[in-house]
Amino acid sequence: TPKPSSGASDVYKRQNVAAALAFEAGELDVMTHFTPKIWEMWEVKGLARRTYYGHPPYYIGGSVVLLYLNYDKKPLANPAVRRAIAHAIPFDDMISKAYYNYSVRAAAVPIIHTSPAADLINETLIKQYGFEFDLDKAKQILDDAGIVDKDGDGVRELPDGTKLGPFTIQVPYGWSDWMMMCDMIATNLREIGIDCTTEFPDFSVWWSRLGESDWDIVIGWSGANPGYDHPWNGFRWIMDPRLSHPAGNWENYKNTEVEALIDAIPKTSDADVLRSIYNQLQEIFLRDLPGIPLFYGAVWYEYSEEYWVGWPNEENGFWFANFWTWPSNMPALFTVVPKGETPKEPSWVTETKFSTSEIFEALAEAPVHGYVTVTQTVKTTVTSTVV
Repeated sequence: TPKPSSGASDVYKRQNVAAALAFEAGELDVMTHFTPKIWEMWEVKGLARRTYYGHPPYYIGGSVVLLYLNYDKKPLANPAVRRAIAHAIPFDDMISKAYYNYSVRAAAVPIIHTSPAADLINETLIKQYGFEFDLDKAKQILDDAGIVDKDGDGVRELPDGTKLGPFTIQVPYGWSDWMMMCDMIATNLREIGIDCTTEFPDFSVWWSRLGESDWDIVIGWSGANPGYDHPWNGFRWIMDPRLSHPAGNWENYKNTEVEALIDAIPKTSDADVLRSIYNQLQEIFLRDLPGIPLFYGAVWYEYSEEYWVGWPNEENGFWFANFWTWPSNMPALFTVVPKGETPKEPSWVTETKFSTSEIFEALAEAPVHGYVTVTQTVKTTVTSTVV
């Protein structure tokens, strides 16, 4: 396969457009980038290119992507401000115009509604606390909280005079889909009286700012992935005050009432108890909005069959997690063979597959070194063990 010129690989990592052009030109065999209208490569141009699905949504859905508001910024910690911002997000336009319908809107809580865990979603709570795109509703929420523009400059103030801004919403430069989403959100925030602009730093700068709490608003991923630990790890990753960037809790949420709830989940298999715990976590999440769920992040994955075949896709059913990290991408590499040969899944891949329910069964049987009673927090009596 032709190799990119010296120094080009860093450009591919940082800029979606550059990567897409290199992929189309045959300089890359596989990539993990957002590409507008990716389907045109094979449907219009007739190239030997594909994504996991050959049809919409083209990509497997991954973790819940959220809008994070930094609790360390006083105005953004205000519940009314957070809820108003949730109503100022143009969910449908973001997904259709910026994301090319590569995903669907996420549920209002960190439970993936296209997964088996969807049964745990409390629709009653969502109806009570949920949010939809409605700028008039956003303005009314702020008005009712006494957060108004007192000096006529177009920017609202808290009752104590603290202005809502200036704030920045930022994602790394080159993430063109998320950059467009930031522009859309910032425009709407200004419309409801929140001074907000966009900023797109280099990834290393963005990542460093997250760790130093030197940010206002960001779009980011989460631990709410469709894996064996879902939805427990989604709530833990977003809400556990014992965590901090990069392990979770990017937004610096400081509510200790969720700790016992989160700790109790892995230590019970009682369906009624679990539902009670998840109901309580959902109510807290919807009440406080530690993050605002946007959509399920597409697992970017595009491959070329000009030189190699056997890439994981919908038809062959080979192992597929993602191509971002080692060793989750390792099994797929053993199915890829030169064009003209017949790909075959190695027997050892099949032999390593097992039911994810076995993981929770093993956790329940783990050695116990102490006990923590969480009955004061969990409305259904639960005794949780700590290993």
